[in-house]
Amino acid sequence: MNTNNTAVIILNYKNYQDTINCITSLYEFSSKNSVTVMVVDNNSGNDSLKYIKDAFAATYNVADCEVSAKQQTPGTNIYLIQNLNNTGYAAGNNIGLKVGYAMGFKYLMVLNNDTLFIDNALEKLQKTLDSNKDVLCVGPLLLKRDAKEIDYNCAKRRPTVTDIFRLSYFGQWMKNDAWRAEYYYMKRNPGPDKPIKVDIISGSCMFFNAEKFNNIGFFDDNTFLYYEEAIIAEKGLAKGYHMMLDPTTKVIHLGAQSTKTQSTSLFTLNCEYNSLKLYLTKYRKLSWLKTNIILLNNALFIKAFKLKSK
Repeated sequence: MNTNNTAVIILNYKNYQDTINCITSLYEFSSKNSVTVMVVDNNSGNDSLKYIKDAFAATYNVADCEVSAKQQTPGTNIYLIQNLNNTGYAAGNNIGLKVGYAMGFKYLMVLNNDTLFIDNALEKLQKTLDSNKDVLCVGPLLLKRDAKEIDYNCAKRRPTVTDIFRLSYFGQWMKNDAWRAEYYYMKRNPGPDKPIKVDIISGSCMFFNAEKFNNIGFFDDNTFLYYEEAIIAEKGLAKGYHMMLDPTTKVIHLGAQSTKTQSTSLFTLNCEYNSLKLYLTKYRKLSWLKTNIILLNNALFIKAFKLKSK
């Protein structure tokens, strides 16, 4: 049995310095005896885990961890898990999540390594989660690099077909202020002073009830990038669970640092297309015909990109 209730899973891919900064900020506001960090390296190939271990070995108990681990090593603050393949966001995080669940943690946090803590977010999120029994996970108010401007992706509505078109490359011209005010909760109401239920919170910082997360089967390994939060929202709804935003706690989201090193733009375009197709067919239960009509915009853009790249 673990010695504390919370495991924070951080996925690392190449940019270990962001991971080091993230962990440093986390422990600045949380006791090392109250939270355990699990870093999953997605086959970076640059000795990331060595650099992370060297950065914390003098201050914290850092231990290598096997994917098959079922019990916590007493006194360990940071576990390092080496994934032998780059399996993407969902499957990579699932490695740490399943280890954390097997070790008996009550709470599991999924945290991007391009985030920085500026308050005792874990304590606040835990209290909010415990106070709302039908909530699967809670997210903080995300701020941009300046720690003032809101990252509106922290809370979004369940996307409609029109939303999906607007979010595609050919639909950018339709993303006006009126639509943003409807799609993004914090654009609509930037000053809530208490937690609110929302459709989807950002995957950059998600605080879960471990038992409920296990009950829905964690992330869907069939996505590499994109739409993971939307899929989690649908899996949760199927079990009667909801998501919640707690604007009383804040976390800085520096930007898309965790995906900046992906090999090609064509690769990420295809990832988005495949994830969206999975989301629409498996989780939104749309027909093959309707799904392909919705995806036509994305497919045409990918074809145009390929022609331009030749």
